[in-house]
Amino acid sequence: MNGVRALRKLVKALTEFLILLKIQLATFRMMGPFALMISGILPVGMMYVMCTFAGELSINQAINIVAGSMVMGLSNTCIATMGQIIAEMRLTGSLAYYATLPIARWRFILSIATAYLLAGLPSMIIIVAMAPIILGHTLMLHPAMLLVLALGATALSGIGAAIGLYAPSPIAANVFSLAISFGFVFLSPVYYPVESMPALLGKFSIIVPMTYIARALRGLFQGQTQGLLECLAVTSLFALVMMLLVQNRIKWRER
Repeated sequence: MNGVRALRKLVKALTEFLILLKIQLATFRMMGPFALMISGILPVGMMYVMCTFAGELSINQAINIVAGSMVMGLSNTCIATMGQIIAEMRLTGSLAYYATLPIARWRFILSIATAYLLAGLPSMIIIVAMAPIILGHTLMLHPAMLLVLALGATALSGIGAAIGLYAPSPIAANVFSLAISFGFVFLSPVYYPVESMPALLGKFSIIVPMTYIARALRGLFQGQTQGLLECLAVTSLFALVMMLLVQNRIKWRER
C-alpha cells in the first residue's frame, strides 16, 4: 500500500513538472533569442578575447577557458535571465496564474531552470565546437557533463529566483542579477585555477557554486572523475538550500 501511494505521488509530481516545463518552453518565442545570446555569444566572445591576449595556449589553458565559458553561459542564463523573469512575473501579477494550479512552488522554479538549461545546451555545444577554431585544441565531451550542468542550472536558478523574489523592481532585479552573475564568474576560479587567485578570493570562492561546476567540467574534459562526487555533492547542497529558500519566499499573489 505504501509503495503504491509513493508511486502515485511520484507520477503526480512528474506530471506537474512536465506541464510546467511545457508552459515555460512556450515562452521561448519571446525570451529564447535573448537566452541564446547571453548563454552562447557572450562566452564565445570571451573565449576569443582571452585567446587574443594570451596567444598560443596549452591544452590545460584551453580547458580552463572552455569550462569557464560554459559556466559563464550557464550563469548568465540561470541567474541573470531568471532574476529578471521572476521579478517581472511577481510585480506584474503574472504569478497569480499559477495560483490556480495545484502545484508546488519549487516545481515551478525547477521547471524554469530545466527549460533554460534545455535552451542553453545548444550554446554549450557551440562553445565546445568553437574551441578548435578559437583556441586551437579539440576537446572531448563526457556524458557526466549533463549531470554537472543540470545540478549547476538548478543551483544557479535558485540564486536568480531569489533575486527576482526580493528585488523591489524589474530594473533592480536586472542590475542585481547581472552584477551577481558576472561578479561570481570573475571573482571565483572559473577561468583559472584557485591556486592563481589571491588568498582572500580563494577563501571566498568556497561559497560560490560556480567554483565546483567549473572544477567538475575541467576534470571531465581531462578525462578525470577524481573529485567529481565532491563537486556534485556541494552543488546539490547549494541547489537544495536555494530551492528551500525560494519555496518559503515565493508568493503567487503580491499584497
